[in-house]
Parts: sequence; structure tokens; C-alpha cells
Amino acid sequence: DKESRGHVPDFLLCFDFTKERFGPRLPLPFVSFPEDAVILSSLREEQLAVLFQSNDTFEMEIWVTTMIEPNAVSWSKFFAIDMEPLTCFRFYDCGTFLIDEEKRAVVVFDEDNDAMPPT
Repeated sequence: DKESRGHVPDFLLCFDFTKERFGPRLPLPFVSFPEDAVILSSLREEQLAVLFQSNDTFEMEIWVTTMIEPNAVSWSKFFAIDMEPLTCFRFYDCGTFLIDEEKRAVVVFDEDNDAMPPT
């Protein structure tokens, strides 16, 4: 980033096909750092979802867009859970996830690089 010359938080960048232009940076609903897991997914036809897990904690959050336009976005927290009592598992950026809104369930696919061989 030429302007900040430092850490740039994750953001969405929309492209407006009708105007053939990029819009402004759209913020994610959390502050993230390079060590954190931030995984983007689609939900239905016109919604996005993002999984966030801080490198400092085992808490996982999933946020879903309630409105997304070329110049604005709003988010709603869909799901949050502390993974430490369950598995002590931390996600990485190589994963993906699916949401079942009706059952309010989340399925995450990720690789455990600490296991030998990775699983």
C-alpha cells in the first residue's frame, strides 16, 4: 500500500461491471493481522461470509454480509465459538467453509500442518 507504507488490514475490493471501475476498500467486521485466519466464502447468490480466527485466541467467528454494494458493506455475526475446550484447533488461510443457514451449522475444511503427515 503506497499510502500507509505499513500494515494494511484485510478488506474487500469491489468491481462495478456497469461502470467498469473499482470501488473503495470495504472494511471487514474485525481487525486482522497477517498471522490471523481470514477465509472468505460465498453464501447463496448475493452474500459473502468470512471466517475469522485470531492467532492469539481459539475463538472462531463467522460474519455474513447483510448488504453489499460497490461502495458500502454491512455485516452481521452469524456464529462464534471458542475452539479451545473442543479441539484446541487453529485454522489457517488455506481452508474453506460452508454454512447451512437453516440448521445454523458450519463445516470447515482445513489442513492440520502439525500432524505428520498433514491431515
